[in-house]
Amino acid sequence: MNAARLLVGVPVSGARQEGGLVRIVMVCTGNLCRSPLGEQVLRAKLAHLPAATSGRLVIESAGTHAETGQSMPEPAARWSARLGGEPAGHGSRYLGEAVLQGASLVLGMEREHRARIVALAPALLRRTFTLREFARLAAHFDDEALARAVDGPFVTADPESRLTAVLGLLSDARGMTPPPGDPAEDDVVDPYLRSEKTYALSAEQMQPGLDAVARVLSLPVLWQD
Repeated sequence: MNAARLLVGVPVSGARQEGGLVRIVMVCTGNLCRSPLGEQVLRAKLAHLPAATSGRLVIESAGTHAETGQSMPEPAARWSARLGGEPAGHGSRYLGEAVLQGASLVLGMEREHRARIVALAPALLRRTFTLREFARLAAHFDDEALARAVDGPFVTADPESRLTAVLGLLSDARGMTPPPGDPAEDDVVDPYLRSEKTYALSAEQMQPGLDAVARVLSLPVLWQD
């Protein structure tokens, strides 16, 4: 079973599902190192969620130039396992429009991935970030401020509607907070076929973003009926 298509424990398809599911899609180039590691480690970071909540959450990954069915390289799999992920059974897949259909949040590892995502699905502009960009923007808001975002007049009890409101707050912050001095600071380095030190750096760069996403997805207000 391809881990990229796992609901927290339950296999699902890539398209939008019934019942108000929240779909998170991680994107890198080959879907071999960064995006599967992010997918797997994020799932581990959310393992504390109650079953009623985790059963409504789908975490997936794909690559902009991926070939189908390739396993993670051993160093990437080792780092995933070291950080709590379960790399066994991963098979890479290509990022097509169907993968993005119904996505609630899409996280690219580099700015070029973010651009590709938005080119494929322009409606996802305000739901698409690089992982490090997400961490940078989320750091400007405490949990109370994020929770207040769901008080808008058009927000429903559906968790995807509530998450969309929170992501709108972060998207708006793009124009109100200083960008990094070096735009590359919003990218996660690609470790594929590089040194162990580069794999370690890539995993290190991903951690704040994964923590920030886990913090947002753990907000009780998202899941209150």
